[in-house]
This record gives sequence, C-alpha cells and structure tokens, in this order.
Amino acid sequence: MVRDSAGGRAGGGTTAVAELGGTTVTKNEYLYYQRLVKDGTLQIPANRAALLRQIATDRALFSLAHHAGQTGQYRSLEDLLDARDAVNAQRVRAAAQGRPVYGDLQYDQSEYYARSVAGLRDTTITALSSGAHPRIVATDAEIRREFDAEPSQWAADATTFRFTTLTVPWTVGTGSGGDLLAKLTRAQICDLDQTAHTIRGAKLATTTIPADGVGSSDLDPDAQASLATLRPGQVLPPQTHHNTWVLYRLDHARVDPAAALRNYRPQLRQAVLDRKFDALLSADTATLLRHTT
Repeated sequence: MVRDSAGGRAGGGTTAVAELGGTTVTKNEYLYYQRLVKDGTLQIPANRAALLRQIATDRALFSLAHHAGQTGQYRSLEDLLDARDAVNAQRVRAAAQGRPVYGDLQYDQSEYYARSVAGLRDTTITALSSGAHPRIVATDAEIRREFDAEPSQWAADATTFRFTTLTVPWTVGTGSGGDLLAKLTRAQICDLDQTAHTIRGAKLATTTIPADGVGSSDLDPDAQASLATLRPGQVLPPQTHHNTWVLYRLDHARVDPAAALRNYRPQLRQAVLDRKFDALLSADTATLLRHTT
C-alpha cells in the first residue's frame, strides 16, 4: 500500500484505478504521482495518460535495476517509501545519539523519491554496461560519432587561445583619465597596434595559453571569464589590472580534436550509454503500457 497524503498507510487507497502489465495501480499510488507533479518533482502533465506512463517508467526502472542486481532494497514504489522510512529512522537515532546528521533530519517523500530514482538510474546504467557480459556498451565508433555530431560542445578543455594585450599605466599623462578611457574604448573597434603608437607608455604583447591554464594565469579575472566567449578579432572593454588599463583581443582559438576526444571520452561514453539505456527503458515502458487497463 502506498502512503496517503500524510505519509501513513490508508486501506481505502488500495482501490485499483488501473493495471499495468497485469499489476494493479492503486488509488494511493496514483495520487502520490499526482502530488509529485503538483510539487514540481515531476515535470509532466497531470493527466491520466502521462501519470500512468511515469508509473510504468518507474516500474520498468525498478525491474531493470533488480535484474542488474542493484536493488535488493526495493522493487516498487512501496518498497522505496519503506526504505525512506528506514533511512529517516536511522537519521533520527543518529541525532539522538549525538552523531552528525548532514542535511535535513527527515527526507520528505518527494525528496527521497527524486534522489533515489536518480541514484538507481545511475547505478543501473553502470551495472548494465560493465561486467563480463554487458547489456549496453559504447563502442569506439559510437563514441567518435557522438563527438563528431557536435564537436564544439567538447572543445573547451582542448582549446588554445592566442590573444594580444594593450597595456597602459594609470600614470600616463594623456590629459584627463576620461580622455584616456575614451581612447581605449575607441580602440575596441580600431587597430590595437595603431592605438599603441598614440599613447605614451602603451605596450603590446601577444600571449598563447591553453584553456586549462586560463584559470591559473595572471589574466584579469574578467578576461579569464570572458576569453572563451570572444570571436577572433573581438576586444574586451578596458579592464583595470595591476595599476594599468588593459585591452584583450582574441586573435584565434585553436582546437585540438584529438585532445578533445581524449579529454572528453568519459563524458562521451556516458552520453552514449545514457541514450542506449533510455531506449531500453522506453521499450520496457512501452511493453507495460501496451497492457494497460
């Protein structure tokens, strides 16, 4: 029996409102999923078809997890909520004994549902994609296709930036500070080399730095945050850094595709596995829904 709105068991809530794959969906179970939609835990419509699809999806997940050896703890929503009761009881005992309890003392049903389903999905994907006879695999060719489909998404850690800086000391006597700032601002749309010749004490420098070195570099913090967003030829607004004005112009950003593929291989593999698991879960869900009454 799934709990009523107060979290207890309610005999009247065991009335069947539907059957999925020959198994009853009780009134309380159905109302529980309605509450998950109402409180924003589930981002689905609150109609019967969408709710039954979500129930079927969770049941398919529980079944896949069980067959993958990932959950002796629960095989249904009712078992999941029983586990939540046990966890809450353990946390209350720990607090009473003066042991540290991190986070809220009690998990509410929605919070525990969300964290448990997400965790169960992750562990099930890991189990199904490992071992001597994995059920889902990500081949080298599939990982490469995932990368080639949108290489810019995986470029950040394998990019080398080449940029030019124009640095002008604050003490330069070019009239008022406003005049100097105006000239530097105009330089954003002009040639930095030309501007450097018109301001005494101005210095030009060209620097090449890999993406993984930007955060630890001596670049102005705004430049660190903005460099990767620039298009070649673009110049950042004047920045103040170490008692100077600095203009940064991105000259080019070069991506090493081999390094990108190597650096992001774990994420690419996970993306392939996620998609294959979604297909598996969708097929099992559809089987349950074909036998809905």
